[in-house]
Amino acid sequence: MFPAALDWGDSLGAPPTFYTHFFLSLAICGLMASVYPYFILTLLAVHWYLPALIRAQILTGPARADLQTVRKLNRLYLALTALVPMLAIWLVLMFRSEQSWVPMAASAVDVLGLLVMFTLERIIDRDLTALDHLA
Repeated sequence: MFPAALDWGDSLGAPPTFYTHFFLSLAICGLMASVYPYFILTLLAVHWYLPALIRAQILTGPARADLQTVRKLNRLYLALTALVPMLAIWLVLMFRSEQSWVPMAASAVDVLGLLVMFTLERIIDRDLTALDHLA
C-alpha cells in the first residue's frame, strides 16, 4: 500500500517499475528483519534460558519433538538468510539505476550476516544436541 499511497496526492510520474522495485525492496528488507532476530533469539533461548530453567529444576528437559522442530526451523531460516543477498543482487540486476551501489553494498554486508547466522546456527545445533540427551 505504501508505494501506491505515495502517488495518491500528487502524481509522481514514476514508471510502473518504480512501484515494483519499491515493493520488492520492502519485501527483502522484511525478510531480513525476520530471519536475523530468529537466530539471535533462538540462541538466547537454547544456550542460556533453557539450561538455566533446567538447572533451577523448573523444567525437567525439553521434548524431543520440540528439539527436532527447532532444528527444522533453523534450516529453513538459514536458507532464507542465504536467499536475501541473492534476491538483492537480482533486484539490482533487474532494475538498473544510478544508485545501484546501495543495494550492492547492502548485499555485501548481508553476505557477512549470512556467515554470522551460519555460525549461530552451528552453535544452536550443538546446544540442541546437548539438550537432546536430557529429553
